[in-house]
Amino acid sequence: MKGRPTSVTIIGWYLVVVSLLSLMTGLLTLNNPLAQQMMQSNALPVAFQYLFSATALFVLVINGFLLLKGNNVGRWLYVGWHLFSFAVSLFNMPSKAMLVPGMVIFLVCTFFLYLPNANAYFAKPTEEPVTHA
Repeated sequence: MKGRPTSVTIIGWYLVVVSLLSLMTGLLTLNNPLAQQMMQSNALPVAFQYLFSATALFVLVINGFLLLKGNNVGRWLYVGWHLFSFAVSLFNMPSKAMLVPGMVIFLVCTFFLYLPNANAYFAKPTEEPVTHA
């Protein structure tokens, strides 16, 4: 398959844009006392939460670009990182219901990333046999 499926384009750019927007909003709330108080009520130390958030944003931007470039590692990174992130969030979040929207988005994106047209896009190009004249 030569062209990128629309679903992969949307998911790739979604990851990049949402990560960059999250970075901007995260920076704006660094000194917000209410945000600090909410983070302190979570199970994990605040410093770890900031480190995890920064790592997540970096991974998701890279993930989006891998998907856009047709690199199959991008699909595996998407699934693996999100499952790991959900596990950390289950441990850390006081309200588990807050994870439901993210889980729904994850499942929908995973569905589209593994459809036959996406499988063809991410497949390694096969070498054509050499013909001797």
